[in-house]
Amino acid sequence: MKKIWEKIGIIKRQQKKYFDEFGEEISVRNLQLMETICCAGIAIFCLYFLFTKVFFSSWSISLLYLVPVPILGVLLWEIKKNLKKEKINTKAAYIQIVCMYIFLLMVTIVLSVFPHPNVPSIYYHLFILACPVLFILPMYLHAVIIILSYVVFLALVITFKVPAVWPHELFESFTALLFSGVVMILMSQFRLQSDSLKSKYYEMSQMDGLTRLTNKVSGISAGEQYLSEAASDEHFAVLFLDLDNFKRINDTYGHIMGDKLLRAVGETLVGSCRASDILCRFGGDEFLIVLKNIQNKDVTVTRVEGIRTRINAISLNPIGSVTCSIGVCYVSERNDMTMADLLSQADDSLYKAKQKGKNCYHIVEQRQKEMYCGHEYQQPT
Repeated sequence: MKKIWEKIGIIKRQQKKYFDEFGEEISVRNLQLMETICCAGIAIFCLYFLFTKVFFSSWSISLLYLVPVPILGVLLWEIKKNLKKEKINTKAAYIQIVCMYIFLLMVTIVLSVFPHPNVPSIYYHLFILACPVLFILPMYLHAVIIILSYVVFLALVITFKVPAVWPHELFESFTALLFSGVVMILMSQFRLQSDSLKSKYYEMSQMDGLTRLTNKVSGISAGEQYLSEAASDEHFAVLFLDLDNFKRINDTYGHIMGDKLLRAVGETLVGSCRASDILCRFGGDEFLIVLKNIQNKDVTVTRVEGIRTRINAISLNPIGSVTCSIGVCYVSERNDMTMADLLSQADDSLYKAKQKGKNCYHIVEQRQKEMYCGHEYQQPT
Protein backbone atom coordinates (compact mmCIF):
# COMPACT_ATOMS: atom_id res chain seq x y z
CA MET A 1 0.00 0.00 0.00
CA LYS A 2 2.88 2.33 0.83
CA LYS A 3 4.42 1.78 -2.62
CA ILE A 4 1.08 2.57 -4.27
CA TRP A 5 0.85 5.91 -2.44
CA GLU A 6 4.47 6.68 -3.31
CA LYS A 7 3.70 5.97 -6.98
CA ILE A 8 0.62 8.21 -6.82
CA GLY A 9 2.77 10.94 -5.26
CA ILE A 10 5.35 10.66 -8.05
CA ILE A 11 2.65 10.87 -10.74
CA LYS A 12 1.09 13.87 -8.99
CA ARG A 13 4.45 15.73 -8.92
CA GLN A 14 5.12 14.85 -12.55
CA GLN A 15 1.69 16.12 -13.57
CA LYS A 16 2.13 19.39 -11.66
CA LYS A 17 5.48 19.98 -13.38
CA TYR A 18 3.94 19.09 -16.75
CA PHE A 19 1.04 21.54 -16.42
CA ASP A 20 3.34 24.27 -15.06
CA GLU A 21 5.81 23.94 -17.96
CA PHE A 22 3.32 23.45 -20.79
CA GLY A 23 0.34 25.41 -19.44
CA GLU A 24 -0.12 27.71 -22.42
CA GLU A 25 0.47 25.00 -25.01
CA ILE A 26 -2.01 22.69 -23.22
CA SER A 27 -4.59 25.51 -23.17
CA VAL A 28 -4.19 26.03 -26.93
CA ARG A 29 -4.57 22.29 -27.58
CA ASN A 30 -7.68 22.08 -25.42
CA LEU A 31 -9.25 25.17 -27.00
CA GLN A 32 -8.58 23.88 -30.51
CA LEU A 33 -10.13 20.54 -29.57
CA MET A 34 -13.15 22.28 -28.06
CA GLU A 35 -13.52 24.32 -31.24
CA THR A 36 -13.59 21.10 -33.26
CA ILE A 37 -16.07 19.48 -30.85
CA CYS A 38 -18.41 22.50 -31.03
CA CYS A 39 -18.34 22.58 -34.82
CA ALA A 40 -18.78 18.80 -35.05
CA GLY A 41 -21.53 18.82 -32.42
CA ILE A 42 -23.56 21.52 -34.17
CA ALA A 43 -23.13 19.74 -37.51
CA ILE A 44 -24.14 16.34 -36.06
CA PHE A 45 -27.27 17.71 -34.39
CA CYS A 46 -28.31 19.50 -37.59
CA LEU A 47 -27.70 16.39 -39.71
CA TYR A 48 -29.59 14.28 -37.16
CA PHE A 49 -32.69 16.46 -37.51
CA LEU A 50 -32.38 16.60 -41.30
CA PHE A 51 -31.94 12.86 -41.81
CA THR A 52 -34.70 12.04 -39.34
CA LYS A 53 -37.16 14.25 -41.20
CA VAL A 54 -36.11 12.91 -44.62
CA PHE A 55 -35.82 9.18 -43.89
CA PHE A 56 -37.96 8.68 -40.78
CA SER A 57 -40.75 11.21 -41.12
CA SER A 58 -42.98 9.24 -38.76
CA TRP A 59 -40.51 9.55 -35.88
CA SER A 60 -40.95 12.23 -33.24
CA ILE A 61 -37.83 14.13 -32.19
CA SER A 62 -37.42 15.06 -28.53
CA LEU A 63 -36.91 18.78 -27.90
CA LEU A 64 -34.04 17.83 -25.60
CA TYR A 65 -31.92 17.31 -28.71
CA LEU A 66 -32.33 21.00 -29.54
CA VAL A 67 -30.96 22.34 -26.25
CA PRO A 68 -27.20 21.76 -26.88
CA VAL A 69 -27.09 23.55 -30.27
CA PRO A 70 -27.32 27.21 -29.08
CA ILE A 71 -25.07 26.47 -26.08
CA LEU A 72 -22.44 24.95 -28.37
CA GLY A 73 -22.74 28.05 -30.57
CA VAL A 74 -22.05 30.38 -27.62
CA LEU A 75 -19.10 28.24 -26.49
CA LEU A 76 -17.70 28.21 -30.03
CA TRP A 77 -17.85 32.00 -30.19
CA GLU A 78 -16.04 32.35 -26.84
CA ILE A 79 -13.38 29.82 -27.84
CA LYS A 80 -12.68 31.53 -31.18
CA LYS A 81 -12.37 34.86 -29.38
CA ASN A 82 -9.81 33.39 -26.96
CA LEU A 83 -7.80 31.69 -29.73
CA LYS A 84 -7.49 34.95 -31.67
CA LYS A 85 -5.62 36.62 -28.81
CA GLU A 86 -1.84 36.90 -29.15
CA LYS A 87 -1.36 35.48 -25.65
CA ILE A 88 -3.78 32.87 -24.39
CA ASN A 89 -5.29 33.54 -20.97
CA THR A 90 -4.54 30.12 -19.47
CA LYS A 91 -6.81 30.63 -16.45
CA ALA A 92 -9.79 31.62 -18.61
CA ALA A 93 -9.04 28.75 -21.00
CA TYR A 94 -8.89 26.32 -18.07
CA ILE A 95 -12.33 27.46 -16.86
CA GLN A 96 -13.77 27.17 -20.39
CA ILE A 97 -12.38 23.65 -20.76
CA VAL A 98 -13.81 22.44 -17.44
CA CYS A 99 -17.19 24.04 -18.23
CA MET A 100 -17.20 22.40 -21.66
CA TYR A 101 -16.27 19.05 -20.11
CA ILE A 102 -19.10 19.22 -17.54
CA PHE A 103 -21.59 20.49 -20.12
CA LEU A 104 -20.89 17.65 -22.55
CA LEU A 105 -21.13 15.10 -19.75
CA MET A 106 -24.49 16.51 -18.69
CA VAL A 107 -25.73 16.46 -22.30
CA THR A 108 -24.76 12.81 -22.72
CA ILE A 109 -26.40 11.94 -19.37
CA VAL A 110 -29.63 13.72 -20.30
CA LEU A 111 -29.73 12.13 -23.76
CA SER A 112 -28.97 8.72 -22.21
CA VAL A 113 -31.79 8.92 -19.63
CA PHE A 114 -34.77 10.99 -20.71
CA PRO A 115 -35.63 10.53 -24.42
CA HIS A 116 -35.88 6.70 -24.16
CA PRO A 117 -36.47 5.58 -20.53
CA ASN A 118 -37.28 2.01 -21.63
CA VAL A 119 -34.05 1.46 -23.60
CA PRO A 120 -30.49 0.94 -22.25
CA SER A 121 -28.23 3.92 -22.97
CA ILE A 122 -24.96 4.01 -24.92
CA TYR A 123 -23.96 7.70 -25.08
CA TYR A 124 -22.76 8.11 -21.49
CA HIS A 125 -20.66 4.94 -21.41
CA LEU A 126 -18.84 5.81 -24.62
CA PHE A 127 -18.26 9.41 -23.62
CA ILE A 128 -16.60 8.72 -20.25
CA LEU A 129 -14.23 6.39 -22.09
CA ALA A 130 -13.37 9.15 -24.57
CA CYS A 131 -13.03 12.00 -22.02
CA PRO A 132 -9.45 11.25 -20.85
CA VAL A 133 -8.36 11.09 -24.49
CA LEU A 134 -10.14 14.27 -25.57
CA PHE A 135 -9.38 16.63 -22.69
CA ILE A 136 -5.90 17.38 -21.32
CA LEU A 137 -6.54 17.95 -17.63
CA PRO A 138 -4.90 16.81 -14.37
CA MET A 139 -5.74 13.19 -13.62
CA TYR A 140 -7.37 13.99 -10.27
CA LEU A 141 -9.75 16.45 -11.97
CA HIS A 142 -10.72 13.85 -14.57
CA ALA A 143 -11.41 11.38 -11.77
CA VAL A 144 -13.52 13.81 -9.70
CA ILE A 145 -15.65 14.95 -12.67
CA ILE A 146 -16.25 11.43 -14.01
CA ILE A 147 -17.08 9.93 -10.59
CA LEU A 148 -19.54 12.76 -9.83
CA SER A 149 -21.12 12.31 -13.26
CA TYR A 150 -21.40 8.56 -12.57
CA VAL A 151 -23.28 9.26 -9.32
CA VAL A 152 -25.63 11.69 -11.11
CA PHE A 153 -26.16 9.22 -13.96
CA LEU A 154 -27.11 6.33 -11.64
CA ALA A 155 -29.42 8.57 -9.60
CA LEU A 156 -31.26 9.69 -12.75
CA VAL A 157 -31.43 6.13 -14.10
CA ILE A 158 -33.02 4.84 -10.89
CA THR A 159 -35.41 7.80 -10.74
CA PHE A 160 -36.56 8.03 -14.37
CA LYS A 161 -35.81 4.73 -16.10
CA VAL A 162 -37.80 1.55 -15.82
CA PRO A 163 -36.41 -1.04 -13.37
CA ALA A 164 -35.93 -3.57 -16.17
CA VAL A 165 -32.91 -1.65 -17.53
CA TRP A 166 -31.27 -0.94 -14.14
CA PRO A 167 -28.98 -4.00 -14.11
CA HIS A 168 -27.81 -3.27 -17.65
CA GLU A 169 -27.14 0.39 -16.86
CA LEU A 170 -25.35 -0.44 -13.60
CA PHE A 171 -23.08 -3.04 -15.23
CA GLU A 172 -22.30 -1.01 -18.36
CA SER A 173 -21.64 2.26 -16.52
CA PHE A 174 -19.46 0.63 -13.84
CA THR A 175 -17.43 -1.22 -16.50
CA ALA A 176 -17.03 2.02 -18.47
CA LEU A 177 -15.94 3.80 -15.26
CA LEU A 178 -13.20 1.23 -14.61
CA PHE A 179 -11.94 1.32 -18.18
CA SER A 180 -12.06 5.12 -18.10
CA GLY A 181 -9.68 5.02 -15.12
CA VAL A 182 -7.28 2.79 -17.05
CA VAL A 183 -7.45 5.06 -20.11
CA MET A 184 -6.90 8.07 -17.84
CA ILE A 185 -3.67 6.63 -16.40
CA LEU A 186 -2.36 5.48 -19.79
CA MET A 187 -3.08 8.81 -21.51
CA SER A 188 -1.59 10.76 -18.60
CA GLN A 189 1.66 8.79 -18.74
CA PHE A 190 1.75 8.95 -22.54
CA ARG A 191 1.40 12.74 -22.55
CA LEU A 192 4.02 13.14 -19.83
CA GLN A 193 6.54 11.03 -21.72
CA SER A 194 5.71 12.50 -25.12
CA ASP A 195 5.99 16.15 -24.06
CA SER A 196 9.03 15.41 -21.90
CA LEU A 197 10.82 14.01 -24.95
CA LYS A 198 9.64 16.91 -27.08
CA SER A 199 10.93 19.38 -24.47
CA LYS A 200 14.26 17.54 -24.31
CA TYR A 201 14.71 17.56 -28.10
CA TYR A 202 13.67 21.22 -28.29
CA GLU A 203 16.22 22.11 -25.61
CA MET A 204 18.89 20.17 -27.50
CA SER A 205 18.07 22.09 -30.69
CA GLN A 206 18.47 25.38 -28.80
CA MET A 207 21.73 24.57 -27.05
CA ASP A 208 25.37 24.43 -28.05
CA GLY A 209 26.51 20.91 -27.27
CA LEU A 210 30.00 21.87 -26.12
CA THR A 211 29.48 24.89 -23.86
CA ARG A 212 25.80 24.26 -22.96
CA LEU A 213 25.08 27.87 -23.86
CA THR A 214 22.37 28.92 -26.27
CA ASN A 215 23.41 28.32 -29.88
CA LYS A 216 23.71 30.94 -32.62
CA VAL A 217 20.25 30.51 -34.14
CA SER A 218 18.34 30.67 -30.86
CA GLY A 219 20.60 33.47 -29.59
CA ILE A 220 19.82 35.69 -32.58
CA SER A 221 16.14 34.76 -32.32
CA ALA A 222 16.14 35.78 -28.63
CA GLY A 223 17.80 39.06 -29.60
CA GLU A 224 15.20 39.79 -32.26
CA GLN A 225 12.40 39.05 -29.81
CA TYR A 226 14.00 41.37 -27.26
CA LEU A 227 14.20 44.18 -29.83
CA SER A 228 10.52 43.72 -30.71
CA GLU A 229 9.44 43.90 -27.06
CA ALA A 230 11.87 46.46 -25.54
CA ALA A 231 10.87 50.10 -25.14
CA SER A 232 12.24 52.42 -27.81
CA ASP A 233 14.21 54.42 -25.21
CA GLU A 234 15.68 51.39 -23.40
CA HIS A 235 19.48 51.30 -23.32
CA PHE A 236 21.31 48.04 -24.02
CA ALA A 237 24.56 46.74 -25.47
CA VAL A 238 25.43 44.07 -28.04
CA LEU A 239 28.81 42.41 -27.50
CA PHE A 240 30.97 40.16 -29.68
CA LEU A 241 33.67 38.41 -27.64
CA ASP A 242 36.50 36.55 -29.38
CA LEU A 243 39.32 34.61 -27.68
CA ASP A 244 42.79 35.80 -28.67
CA ASN A 245 45.09 33.32 -30.43
CA PHE A 246 42.64 30.45 -30.07
CA LYS A 247 43.91 28.75 -33.24
CA ARG A 248 47.40 28.70 -31.80
CA ILE A 249 46.07 27.14 -28.58
CA ASN A 250 44.36 24.40 -30.60
CA ASP A 251 47.47 23.79 -32.69
CA THR A 252 49.80 23.74 -29.67
CA TYR A 253 47.76 21.92 -27.02
CA GLY A 254 45.21 20.03 -29.11
CA HIS A 255 41.49 20.35 -29.74
CA ILE A 256 40.53 18.57 -26.53
CA MET A 257 42.26 21.26 -24.49
CA GLY A 258 40.71 23.88 -26.78
CA ASP A 259 37.25 22.46 -26.05
CA LYS A 260 38.01 22.50 -22.33
CA LEU A 261 38.92 26.18 -22.61
CA LEU A 262 35.68 26.97 -24.46
CA ARG A 263 33.67 25.26 -21.72
CA ALA A 264 35.53 27.27 -19.07
CA VAL A 265 34.84 30.50 -20.97
CA GLY A 266 31.14 29.57 -21.22
CA GLU A 267 30.94 29.01 -17.46
CA THR A 268 32.76 32.29 -16.82
CA LEU A 269 30.37 34.23 -19.06
CA VAL A 270 27.33 32.69 -17.36
CA GLY A 271 28.73 33.94 -14.04
CA SER A 272 29.39 37.39 -15.53
CA CYS A 273 25.91 37.94 -17.02
CA ARG A 274 22.50 38.33 -15.46
CA ALA A 275 19.86 35.66 -16.02
CA SER A 276 17.88 38.16 -18.13
CA ASP A 277 20.81 38.85 -20.50
CA ILE A 278 21.20 36.95 -23.77
CA LEU A 279 24.31 34.80 -24.04
CA CYS A 280 25.18 32.38 -26.83
CA ARG A 281 28.11 30.73 -28.54
CA PHE A 282 28.08 32.39 -31.93
CA GLY A 283 30.56 30.01 -33.50
CA GLY A 284 34.11 28.74 -32.97
CA ASP A 285 35.64 30.84 -30.19
CA GLU A 286 33.23 33.75 -30.64
CA PHE A 287 30.42 34.56 -28.21
CA LEU A 288 27.45 36.92 -28.52
CA ILE A 289 26.14 38.78 -25.47
CA VAL A 290 23.21 41.20 -25.22
CA LEU A 291 23.27 43.19 -21.99
CA LYS A 292 19.68 44.29 -21.47
CA ASN A 293 18.38 47.45 -19.83
CA ILE A 294 21.68 49.23 -19.19
CA GLN A 295 21.34 52.53 -17.32
CA ASN A 296 24.08 54.37 -19.23
CA LYS A 297 27.34 53.88 -21.12
CA ASP A 298 29.46 54.02 -17.98
CA VAL A 299 27.65 50.94 -16.67
CA THR A 300 28.33 49.24 -20.01
CA VAL A 301 32.05 50.02 -19.67
CA THR A 302 32.06 48.56 -16.14
CA ARG A 303 30.23 45.40 -17.26
CA VAL A 304 32.49 44.86 -20.29
CA GLU A 305 35.66 45.44 -18.26
CA GLY A 306 34.37 42.95 -15.68
CA ILE A 307 33.84 40.33 -18.39
CA ARG A 308 37.32 40.91 -19.83
CA THR A 309 38.90 40.69 -16.37
CA ARG A 310 37.14 37.43 -15.58
CA ILE A 311 38.25 35.90 -18.86
CA ASN A 312 41.82 36.97 -18.05
CA ALA A 313 41.49 35.17 -14.71
CA ILE A 314 40.90 31.79 -16.40
CA SER A 315 43.98 29.64 -15.97
CA LEU A 316 44.18 26.17 -17.49
CA ASN A 317 47.30 24.05 -17.24
CA PRO A 318 49.26 23.97 -19.59
CA ILE A 319 47.58 26.84 -21.49
CA GLY A 320 48.05 29.41 -18.75
CA SER A 321 46.27 32.77 -18.84
CA VAL A 322 43.68 33.61 -21.49
CA THR A 323 42.88 36.92 -23.16
CA CYS A 324 40.00 38.10 -25.31
CA SER A 325 38.92 40.97 -27.52
CA ILE A 326 35.42 42.45 -27.26
CA GLY A 327 33.51 44.56 -29.76
CA VAL A 328 30.63 46.53 -28.24
CA CYS A 329 27.71 48.38 -29.78
CA TYR A 330 26.03 50.45 -27.07
CA VAL A 331 22.48 51.52 -28.00
CA SER A 332 20.84 54.54 -26.39
CA GLU A 333 18.24 55.25 -29.10
CA ARG A 334 17.26 52.24 -31.16
CA ASN A 335 14.64 53.58 -33.57
CA ASP A 336 14.28 51.09 -36.44
CA MET A 337 17.62 49.29 -35.94
CA THR A 338 17.45 45.56 -36.59
CA MET A 339 19.40 42.80 -34.89
CA ALA A 340 21.40 42.31 -38.10
CA ASP A 341 22.43 46.01 -38.03
CA LEU A 342 23.57 45.79 -34.41
CA LEU A 343 25.48 42.54 -34.99
CA SER A 344 27.26 44.12 -37.93
CA GLN A 345 28.32 47.12 -35.86
CA ALA A 346 29.47 44.95 -32.94
CA ASP A 347 31.46 42.83 -35.39
CA ASP A 348 33.14 45.93 -36.85
CA SER A 349 33.92 47.06 -33.31
CA LEU A 350 35.51 43.66 -32.56
CA TYR A 351 37.70 44.01 -35.65
CA LYS A 352 38.93 47.40 -34.39
CA ALA A 353 39.68 45.89 -30.98
CA LYS A 354 41.79 43.21 -32.68
CA GLN A 355 43.62 45.90 -34.64
CA LYS A 356 44.50 47.70 -31.42
CA GLY A 357 46.56 44.75 -30.21
CA LYS A 358 43.97 42.39 -28.71
CA ASN A 359 43.11 41.90 -25.02
CA CYS A 360 40.97 45.04 -25.15
CA TYR A 361 37.53 46.22 -26.13
CA HIS A 362 36.20 48.84 -28.49
CA ILE A 363 32.86 50.57 -27.87
CA VAL A 364 30.71 52.49 -30.30
CA GLU A 365 27.45 54.18 -29.42
CA GLN A 366 24.46 53.86 -31.72
CA ARG A 367 22.10 56.83 -31.77
CA GLN A 368 19.72 57.95 -34.48
CA LYS A 369 21.34 55.49 -36.95
CA GLU A 370 24.68 57.32 -36.70
CA MET A 371 27.90 56.27 -35.00
CA TYR A 372 29.09 58.30 -32.05
CA CYS A 373 31.94 58.17 -29.55
CA GLY A 374 34.13 55.31 -30.68
CA HIS A 375 36.47 54.41 -27.84
CA GLU A 376 39.19 51.82 -27.35
CA TYR A 377 39.88 50.63 -23.84
CA GLN A 378 43.28 48.97 -23.90
CA GLN A 379 44.68 46.80 -21.14
CA PRO A 380 47.50 48.72 -19.45
CA THR A 381 50.96 47.54 -20.53
